[in-house]
Amino acid sequence: MPKLIVNPNTESAWEIPLQPGEHTLGRDPASNSVPIEHPSVSSRHCQISVADTGVRFVDLGSTNGSFIENEPVSEAALQPGQQIRIGDVVLRFESTESAPVAKKVGIRIAGHEPPASPSASGEAEAAASPPNIPSGPMTCRYHAKSPATRWCPKCQKAFCSLCVTQLCKTCGTPCATLDASAAYQLADEPSFYKQIPGVFAYPFKGNGAWMIGIGSVLYVFMNFASRFSRLVWIALMGYAALYGQGIIHASAQGDDRGPQWPDADGGVRAACFQFMAACAISFLPVLALVFFADLEQPWAIGCLITFSLAGLVYLPMGLLSVAMFDSVAAVNPMVVAPAILRIPLAYLTTIVLLGALVCVSYGIDVVISLLIPVPFVPSVIGSLFSMYFFTVAMRLLGVMYYSKRREIGWFNS
Repeated sequence: MPKLIVNPNTESAWEIPLQPGEHTLGRDPASNSVPIEHPSVSSRHCQISVADTGVRFVDLGSTNGSFIENEPVSEAALQPGQQIRIGDVVLRFESTESAPVAKKVGIRIAGHEPPASPSASGEAEAAASPPNIPSGPMTCRYHAKSPATRWCPKCQKAFCSLCVTQLCKTCGTPCATLDASAAYQLADEPSFYKQIPGVFAYPFKGNGAWMIGIGSVLYVFMNFASRFSRLVWIALMGYAALYGQGIIHASAQGDDRGPQWPDADGGVRAACFQFMAACAISFLPVLALVFFADLEQPWAIGCLITFSLAGLVYLPMGLLSVAMFDSVAAVNPMVVAPAILRIPLAYLTTIVLLGALVCVSYGIDVVISLLIPVPFVPSVIGSLFSMYFFTVAMRLLGVMYYSKRREIGWFNS
């Protein structure tokens, strides 16, 4: 029977049997046949259909995406041994069903030994001779970032321990164990600092240039309309928050395909609320001083400056935590402060770069307004740069998390 193994190769692994029919996986127990309670999993994340023709996987427009063998997918046929990732939850698809093998029947003549078949003799020779294993570091055939620990001498392919334990799943040949020095001498993952230059080119990957152009024009029109309608303002802020969260989610999973249009189905108001709440909580001491303190007092001015700087430092990690946990509760200092303290140098670098982006963006707006004193035109040009810098900022936060995810430890098992 087909089945899914959640958290494979860990002490917390558990199985999901897949009966014939459709199975929906998601965070909401009421609307899914298989609830997966994890903050990175959407309410209705994906669907798995089991039929006589095979097992099919369909992503249901999830926020954090679905991946098979570390490749983003929307729909695919599942094969035994494949690794599936929904959000940050890892599953492995397994099936014990196999095609029946016809039994060979032959007639033996007395006094004569049956001749050995060429294929049998070839397999015997292959088994007798040591496998020809390539030298140097190797990665798994299906998991590009996983070191290979097994080698199939017949298929001439390398696999990781997740794909193969003893026998090759393609041909059934016993696999050789790779030398540890060859299997694990892999190139290190690029550091956060080495990935920073690529952050500035990210907005132009894929359809990013078109998105920035179209998005900037829409932003100008919606910003103008928001002066007359609060709902338009909420839609503008919510859609911008969804766009930023989408970039953070993709970047936090190592996806570098470029920015994507967000799915605004039912999430605009929630995204707007999360963004505004994160900002308000980050600057809560500042708001308290403004409303309740006498700002003419020297101590109040000093506290105002101190709390404002602290809020500017706190806000980026607060926005990152809200995006990753999909909850305003993640702005809690018990979540944000430890994460900052675990990566002080990387976070300081991020803060400096974000501050530089804000200053450059503001300077460009001022220069454009002085050089082009024409109504509406400076707003369109300025919004182009604003969209670019906003995309870079969200990408920077996502790359920082991906590079330092183990140190931050939000979702470590």
